[in-house]
Amino acid sequence: MAGLMAVTPSSFLALPRSVRVPTRNRCTGMFKKRMAFLILAVTAAFVVVDVLWLPHSRMSVDIANFIDLAQIAGLFLLTYAIGKGIYFRVNNDPSRMGRSVAHAAESLMILVRSAALFISLGFVGAVFMYLASGAGYALMDASLARADAALGFDWLAFLAAANASPGLSAVLIVAYHSVGPQIPLLFIILAFLRREDRLLEFVGLMAIASLLTAVGMAFVPAAGAYAHFNPPPELFENFTRQAGMWHHAELMKLRSGEPFVYLADHSKGLVTFPSFHTVLGIIITYALRGYRWLFVPAAIVNSLMILATLPEGGHHLVDVLAGFLIALFGLTLVRSLERNTIREREAS
Repeated sequence: MAGLMAVTPSSFLALPRSVRVPTRNRCTGMFKKRMAFLILAVTAAFVVVDVLWLPHSRMSVDIANFIDLAQIAGLFLLTYAIGKGIYFRVNNDPSRMGRSVAHAAESLMILVRSAALFISLGFVGAVFMYLASGAGYALMDASLARADAALGFDWLAFLAAANASPGLSAVLIVAYHSVGPQIPLLFIILAFLRREDRLLEFVGLMAIASLLTAVGMAFVPAAGAYAHFNPPPELFENFTRQAGMWHHAELMKLRSGEPFVYLADHSKGLVTFPSFHTVLGIIITYALRGYRWLFVPAAIVNSLMILATLPEGGHHLVDVLAGFLIALFGLTLVRSLERNTIREREAS
């Protein structure tokens, strides 16, 4: 760092390309802006579709959701203002304590900005997915099961094999349900590392995946492998009692045509095709690349989590494969955007 600080603008121009500050670092600000724009654009698209669809559905959105969102927004604004004030106060303090406090304040602001985008996207995306689930189109689990069979995959045989080992079942249960705590942990870790670019990249990948998943579940509605095969309890006795069926009652209520009031606090994951757990496992791990002490454990846990989507999550194999394709598409798109940003920065 001291060496970089000693480089003047004129001497920088004289440095060979191999020792200049990497363009990737210099274009981070532009990349973050583009990621934020992508997230806001997808969020706005969900808002428009939700607003247009709601009057023609049997679903309404409880006013309590907006009260909760307003309270969260107020908390975020207050927290951000505190972080900004502290950062402004100590940013020029050269002491070790001053630098530590400034680091914490900056991390807090990064966390708030990223979480605000994530929560906004998540809320409007979830409303859309509830609307799509209540559209009443015929469930396509039989077609998904036939696709599995065409690939040579026997879901019931796989369930029996996984259930035969209590130790493996226990590991898969923990791995599957780890996705909940993984997301806030990811935000906290990357904010502490001051990697706002990685956080925005993650939420941007979430936005792309949410959009594609919304389309997938709208055109390929499904209830899941447990609902389709209805295995006897002894075939999954080492998994949770409602494995793959937590969402089923909610889904059937939406599909019944009766009035339904959406409350985010009580919402459930209704997506069967494609597997969103698979998408999350891939993009969470990808967000930690370059930090081996984080990447390797994340890769192990999320590999197990993706495997667990079959016996614990009740997904068909083709759900998981579709999740892989969505994650791959999102990663390709974001990496292309990053490369274009670098090229534009080099050309300017």
